[in-house]
Amino acid sequence: MMSFFSPWMLLGLVAAAAPIVLHLLRKRTAERILWGAWMFLADSLRLKRRKLMLEDIVLLVLRTLTLVFAALAFARPFLPELRFFGGAGMDKDVVLVIDASASMKFRDSSGTTAFAKALEEARSLVKESPKGTAFGIVIGEGTPGIITPSPISAKREVLEMLDRLEPGDDAMDAPRSLAAAGEVLAGGNNPAKEVVIFGDGQAYGWRCDDEAEWKRVERIYARFPRRPPVVWRAFERPSDVKNAAIVAVTPSRRIIGTDRSATFSVTV
Repeated sequence: MMSFFSPWMLLGLVAAAAPIVLHLLRKRTAERILWGAWMFLADSLRLKRRKLMLEDIVLLVLRTLTLVFAALAFARPFLPELRFFGGAGMDKDVVLVIDASASMKFRDSSGTTAFAKALEEARSLVKESPKGTAFGIVIGEGTPGIITPSPISAKREVLEMLDRLEPGDDAMDAPRSLAAAGEVLAGGNNPAKEVVIFGDGQAYGWRCDDEAEWKRVERIYARFPRRPPVVWRAFERPSDVKNAAIVAVTPSRRIIGTDRSATFSVTV
């Protein structure tokens, strides 16, 4: 079943009726006057009239089809389920979300960080992608960084951008990173969309209790004719590393002064 990226542009099909309306308005009934030499010209005029009528019809059809095709082009039709060349997918926009949280700096027994592994897999994905695939990059931090405002198809540029990425010192804000990825996808022109997240699954950054933020993510992804899938690629932390964090500090009193002691409860 055919879908459209900009279905509201189909309203332009109404304009296709304009040439027909104008043609009917211009059609006039000529005043008939009989005169002496009419009999010599009647046959010639009859043939010429048929030719002019045929030309008018062809011109009318061409004008109408021009407006119809223009409206369809602006609506950007596509077939969501269509596959080509032995099962290969359509041209695709892919946003790579790289978790740059501090926990991605931990090294395994070989001395390789999870961040380095994530970048290596992201590079492989870019290199092995079929022609026509465009990539966007979002660096997942407390404040997500949008590296590419819209997906680009130049693989060399994408690889160079990945090479310049560095891990940060805070946790990845997962809902805000996914929202940023959705905004980048919206700037792409390919019919198929996908988000790939590379991270270690640190629970703190996912903010599962923040209902308002996740509803915002839902609204962003609901804009697409077909909801983009989100692929999760997890990198386990070394077993000997304890990834602890202070998630809450609660004072014993609302107002704390210098004249009395106070107790703080820390949640780790």
